[in-house]
Amino acid sequence: MAARADRKVALLVVGRVVAEGTVVTASDLRSSLVVPGAGLSSIPTADVQQVVGRRATVSLLPGTLLAPADVGSGGVLPSHQALVGTSLAADQLPSTLAAGDRVLVVLGGASLGGSSTPSTPLGPAGSSAIGGSVTPAGAPPSSVLTIGTVADLSVLGGQIAGAGASYLVTLEIPASDAASVAEASASGNVSLAEIAPGAAPS
Repeated sequence: MAARADRKVALLVVGRVVAEGTVVTASDLRSSLVVPGAGLSSIPTADVQQVVGRRATVSLLPGTLLAPADVGSGGVLPSHQALVGTSLAADQLPSTLAAGDRVLVVLGGASLGGSSTPSTPLGPAGSSAIGGSVTPAGAPPSSVLTIGTVADLSVLGGQIAGAGASYLVTLEIPASDAASVAEASASGNVSLAEIAPGAAPS
């Protein structure tokens, strides 16, 4: 028994409740030293980046070991959500952004709702919450700020972070905003601002 105790390995453990279908973030997980048992299905802590950004296939409960079957690469989106891809320059997103992060999706320069917004991408400063969405203060109502989650993020062209780097980001957003975000993306007028999990803009 003493010999087995020396063979503990670091495994991923659920740190808080994660509802089925929710994108798993790094803050949802913990690491724990465990003696692996026969038939134990688990994920090493070293593989955490292969888990973050994927969806929970079942409801995850705190203190339980995370099994490979507990997360999927995609799955069926809720009917009120949509996935939208956009290509962003390094100055259009935080340098620390990663899959699973919650973001404000800021639109500018696209024709939304029949009117035209400013050609310069809008920043999060000076914005105010209106109902469930956010509109930058002093900007036309068609300038939309919506909340989304980074489902996937990769560097385009093999470049690394820095001047000239560009990123392909897949965003999970409300389905009602998908057309607006896609239209703004085609014009290069999408910016992202990272926000804390569960936080609401003010």
